[in-house]
Amino acid sequence: NDDGLEAHQPDVIVTMRHFRTTLEQDAQTPLLSSLADSSIQNGQPPVGASAKRARLASIDLLRGVIVIIMAWDHVKDFLSEYNGHDNTSPDGKGGLFGDHSERWYGPLELWSGKPQYLFARFVSHFCAPGFAYLMGTGMVLLSLSRRQKSQWTSGHLLWFFSLRGVVLIALGFFVRAANEVSLIDPPPRFKDFLSAPRGAHILVSFFQVMTSLGMQMIVLGFLLELLHLAEKAFRLEKFRLRLSTFSPLFAFGFQPLVLFLLGAGCMACTMLTIHQAQHGDPGSIDPEIATTVVQNLNRFFLIPGPFIKDYMIMAYPLVPWLGLSLWGAAAGFEFKSNPRVAHQRALLNGTLLLIAFPLIRFFGGKALNLRGWPMDEGHQHLWNAFWVVCKYPPGLPYISITLGADLVGLFLLSTVDASKLWARIVLHYGRSPLMFYITHFWFISLFSLLLWSIGHLGGVPLPAVVPFYLLIIFLEFFIVRAFDKFKASKTTNSLWRLL
Repeated sequence: NDDGLEAHQPDVIVTMRHFRTTLEQDAQTPLLSSLADSSIQNGQPPVGASAKRARLASIDLLRGVIVIIMAWDHVKDFLSEYNGHDNTSPDGKGGLFGDHSERWYGPLELWSGKPQYLFARFVSHFCAPGFAYLMGTGMVLLSLSRRQKSQWTSGHLLWFFSLRGVVLIALGFFVRAANEVSLIDPPPRFKDFLSAPRGAHILVSFFQVMTSLGMQMIVLGFLLELLHLAEKAFRLEKFRLRLSTFSPLFAFGFQPLVLFLLGAGCMACTMLTIHQAQHGDPGSIDPEIATTVVQNLNRFFLIPGPFIKDYMIMAYPLVPWLGLSLWGAAAGFEFKSNPRVAHQRALLNGTLLLIAFPLIRFFGGKALNLRGWPMDEGHQHLWNAFWVVCKYPPGLPYISITLGADLVGLFLLSTVDASKLWARIVLHYGRSPLMFYITHFWFISLFSLLLWSIGHLGGVPLPAVVPFYLLIIFLEFFIVRAFDKFKASKTTNSLWRLL
């Protein structure tokens, strides 16, 4: 019989047969996948696959979709004529991006009432919250995995997260250095931005998402270890808060519960602090430049705005965005123990957040909104004013619609067969997001330089940006695929894992 024959066959043939059977079975349950482009089931890697490469495909797919969309926003910013701005750009009078913005203060960006320009910007709003949320989820999954499979101690994990946070902050300045390419032959709308006496300010004038993510990782790394130690000390490993006896969707462990409440506290703190600073009229606010130690700490932790000099902007303070990574970390424990329930909970939470958005905009008034139509702004373009929300810092409407869409997308991607060609392509982007982020800015700066040096074009119409965007996505594929394979070949203790 077959069993008797199999007993006499070489082990490698038996292993390959078992591996093929595993793939056939898992093709029917595409919730999970291995980063070796094979499906896995119940969180266990297939025979012959490296255990360190077993991951949830849905998380990497969502991260891949996010970085691809994110690139559009950056390409649009630097290569478009930006006629969508409220007549403050590109004539140079309003600076690089114009005077109007989505910040908590100053004139509100209404895109001259043009829905197409609003959509071109709005589609990228989902990226930053998704990055923060998935970073928190990934940190928990890595922490649990390293403890179990590599016997990492709390000290080892603290060292890793702290060092990686510092690396993210440092690489943020390397990304900013890509703008130095414009110094070679700057187009007119860049000249004021690059003019003396600012000099090398271009490297430090805008503390952006990399700075925030690095700070979040350091703080969250310490917090995760603190909660781990507290859970062990007070023997809370089996603690469950059950809001319903009928579904595991409404049961929460000790660490997820604390992380969720801390994240909610960050959101509440942000809303209250900004409301106090706005004095009921955000459009008329021109925040003072932070000069004292206390004022600068306020900029870095709570309220975006200028610090030291008028052109130095902290755009992503720690606390507002930390709330998102705390929520992602809370979900990470469920993704480890019961990924199917975690995806169902993502669908539930995402749906509730999306429903909350119109309710907040129509009925939340000034109490639950920071910018736009509910704040009596933008009466000349009511449609755009309804959708323009405060991103700097992220207000409740911004969080509800962006994170809501991200969570629903996470569930939908969990139903995808990760062996499909398009999924395998997107997975490469999702597994090497940092390399993508670092390098795509250099491509953008190079194309901006070529447009001006060869064609004396300071920018092109928005539709003409699309070919440049697609070309950058195409070129980036070879970079992220090569780095993904390179990184996969390294051990868990390799410094390359910091990227």
